[in-house]
Amino acid sequence: MRCALRLMRGRGGSIVLTSSVAGIRPMEGTADYGAAKAALGHLAKVAALENAAYGIRVNVVVPGSVDSGIWDAQETFRQAVADRGGDRADLVAELGALNTPRGRWAQPEEMADSIGFLLSDLAANVTGAHLVSDGGISLVSARSRMPEPR
Repeated sequence: MRCALRLMRGRGGSIVLTSSVAGIRPMEGTADYGAAKAALGHLAKVAALENAAYGIRVNVVVPGSVDSGIWDAQETFRQAVADRGGDRADLVAELGALNTPRGRWAQPEEMADSIGFLLSDLAANVTGAHLVSDGGISLVSARSRMPEPR
């Protein structure tokens, strides 16, 4: 980001970093990941402050659970899919219903829309902000629930 900021000075522009709801609320088993994402949010605020005079905006999008391939790398998720006879979509739907006030996980395209907004002129006066796009996960208990095995 340091190099990008140097190149952007004199031209202006916008940078959006991707954090996580784990960086704004405590979640079991995510101490290192959550700490890194919280630090990323602070980095964005400092960068926004230091570069505002150059016409550069720096913001953070904060997703919650997104239905992406990252989950497939987690053993507990893979085991839960296996417990459902390999029905990944069913597990994602159930986890969304259990843990998200909106009742579903986000789709990657929805995160792209949030990032696109922060990059656009519609957000021309937004800098140093966290756009929480988490389906409400940050509003509920920090204890995620796994569905019962079938």
